[in-house]
Amino acid sequence: KVEMGTPGLGPDLEFKIFREDIVVCPRDSSLLGVVEGVGGHSDSEEDGDNSQPVPLEMGQARVSWYKKLDNPQVEDTSELQVIDRALLHHDIVARSSDPLGQTGFISRVEVFCDVCYIKTGVVRRRVCSKTLIPVQPLKEGTYVTYGDWLGKVDRCLDHATVRFKDGSVCRVSNADPEQLVPADNEVFNQDCPYYPGVRVKGDSRLFRSARWLRGEYRSKNTEGTVVSVQPGRTEIRWVTASQTVDAEVQEPPEVVEGSRLRLLSAFAHTWWQMGDHGLLDPD
Repeated sequence: KVEMGTPGLGPDLEFKIFREDIVVCPRDSSLLGVVEGVGGHSDSEEDGDNSQPVPLEMGQARVSWYKKLDNPQVEDTSELQVIDRALLHHDIVARSSDPLGQTGFISRVEVFCDVCYIKTGVVRRRVCSKTLIPVQPLKEGTYVTYGDWLGKVDRCLDHATVRFKDGSVCRVSNADPEQLVPADNEVFNQDCPYYPGVRVKGDSRLFRSARWLRGEYRSKNTEGTVVSVQPGRTEIRWVTASQTVDAEVQEPPEVVEGSRLRLLSAFAHTWWQMGDHGLLDPD
């Protein structure tokens, strides 16, 4: 829902592609990607990442293609087709036919997702995002509370429970995606590397130091399947405290166990992005 506001500044260049747009690959219609930057857009090179390549020229876009290793890639914007655009509450918007004309702001957002079941590959269309449950809700950039303090997540590791072929089960605490890696040729989603059903592998040292919930460590157990995930070691940047907190009280520790944090989830149904893993609420 869009609430229209004041008139704009008049006609100008019409932009077709924006940062965070979901686009179709011109070389493979089944391949989707996320736009990371667009030439000529003021916000495309402001992420502070010194590893970014040279600035984009007008008519170019930097795109990361889903489940591809050689990302990002520079594409011609005229060859990209936008199939989805993320809009959040109070975003300022204008009609695509008159981008510098009358503006408005987003007052309500409803999100519907195409969900692909991991085991069967069956795609379920137009699933209301409010019925989806994130596997790991604590992602970089999300806001949380801890007592009277408000903070922003910088990084979160997972406690991954892994089951092996012989039925034994272990819990890998604060799993490192560089040590507990995908068993298949799959690219990890860095926001949610582990989810129920994903096959993983690790060396003997990793599993020997894990907590065994069923059975015991055996040297042959180097590959297994993740059966559950819980938030673990979470690095927090504290923003502010409620007015009831004494000014002399010290901030909470920068590292907190994820289970002790409360997620600010008022608009959580609008946070879903392509490639996220979630559980479908049967109700």
